[in-house]
This record gives sequence, structure tokens and C-alpha cells, in this order.
Amino acid sequence: MSLRERKKRLAMRSVQRVALDLFEEHGFDEVSVEEISEAADASPSTIYRHFGTKERLVLWDESDAGIEKGLRKHLGRVPPLEALRKAFLDAYGALTEDELALQRRRGALIDGTPQVYAAMAGEFARARVEIQGALREVYGKKCGDRGAEMTARVGLQALVAGFEAWQREGPKASLAKCIGQAFDALESILR
Repeated sequence: MSLRERKKRLAMRSVQRVALDLFEEHGFDEVSVEEISEAADASPSTIYRHFGTKERLVLWDESDAGIEKGLRKHLGRVPPLEALRKAFLDAYGALTEDELALQRRRGALIDGTPQVYAAMAGEFARARVEIQGALREVYGKKCGDRGAEMTARVGLQALVAGFEAWQREGPKASLAKCIGQAFDALESILR
């Protein structure tokens, strides 16, 4: 990762944390991008350029880059659903305690804020299309269009189920273990 990209991610992480603090303290609807920009010492245009919307301040996940890296590593080497599982576990299993705490905060805001939850559905639809394309590209006719779509859908649903279990189980739970268990449950159904 280039120095420029590292600086951008550091700035995005800083703005996101400030935004989360404000949302938790005052409520999502009560905080404006202008208030976030003032507290984060960043211009509103910079926030919109990096995040696009106020909802994306909560939804932006630094782990997305790790998932992409994991997909490049695993796709074509193992069956499609296993590639998704491994990519998710690689990305989320490597998080530090601080990063896991941030994931928990984000999860609570996503679950507790209807417009952020709705925006997450749009993010998942885009992610599904990207994953589908990658599966079709790598597995071709073995997977097919319908197989790629279904694999992407169920893989993302297993990821969500793992996150939800982790949120319910509390701070002592392992995110990677919860994601792995969600994939285990899915695979047992598919057998």
C-alpha cells in the first residue's frame, strides 16, 4: 500500500471514529456532516469525497481491502464458498482488539439506526455483484451465473449471521469463530 493510500485510510479512520463518537453521544439524526467535519478537523467536502454519505461514515469498513486480498488469494484454489469463507476469516481474524471494538460500535449503530441498516442493504447488493463477477471470472462454467449469484448471496448471509452472533455473544466472543460457525451451519445445511 502506498504512502498516499495509508494516509488516506488513516484520515478516514480518524473521521469515522469522531463520527461514531458523535452519533453515540447525540444520535445519528442529530449530527450533521458539518458538525463531524468541525470535530474531526476535516472539511465537509473531504468527508463527502471519502465517504459519500453520512451512512457510509458508519458502514465504511477497512476490512474490505483485506477481503479483496483474501479473495485474490483463495479464489480458484478451493471451491467458491470455501474461498469466501477463507477470505472473510483472513480479513476479520486479523483484527486487533481496537479494530474489533470499532466493529462492535459500528454494528450497534447499524442495528440501531434504520437508515444506516437500509444503506447496508445497498452496500451488500453492490458487494454481491462484485463477488458474483469475481466468481464467474475465476470459476467460469463450473459455477455458472446462477451458481455465482447464489454463492455470493449465501456467503454474505453467513458473514452477516456470524457478525450478529458475535454482537449477541458479547465482548468475550471471537468474531472469526462466530463467522466460522455461521459457515459451518450453512455448509451442514447444504450437504
